[in-house]
Amino acid sequence: MVAARSAFEALRTLAARLLSSDEPGSILVSAKLVASLFPASLLQWSAPARAASVTTEKAACDLTKARVAAHGHLPISAIAFCDILVPEAQPKGFYVLGLHGKRDDCGGDICGSTLMGWFAVQKATGEVFEWDMVDEKLGQQVHDQH
Repeated sequence: MVAARSAFEALRTLAARLLSSDEPGSILVSAKLVASLFPASLLQWSAPARAASVTTEKAACDLTKARVAAHGHLPISAIAFCDILVPEAQPKGFYVLGLHGKRDDCGGDICGSTLMGWFAVQKATGEVFEWDMVDEKLGQQVHDQH
């Protein structure tokens, strides 16, 4: 992302220099140059960065809390903790965890189920998915926006 922004700034500086030149035809050259370079740099700048790998259960928990909170338009503080499956029960390449919410309707004490759902985090990419505990398979990917 930083490299793309740097490229965008360099392109903007070059275009400004060429547009301010008094040399005949420089505006036409500038317009053609900007038209040929700008779309590629804009696409590169706006492309989503590849997700980072997740190497710890804590990182998987934190990522899932943030993704589910954003997806559900909830404050992250509404999610109390993660219940992480033992490594032997997790599919290769994933962390599987249950998210539990806070319940203020019991006077601050937890009463009843607080399970918000089960999720799987792909270790290699950091992508978060719903997890079907009954069939032990991936569900829909959880995006930041609902």
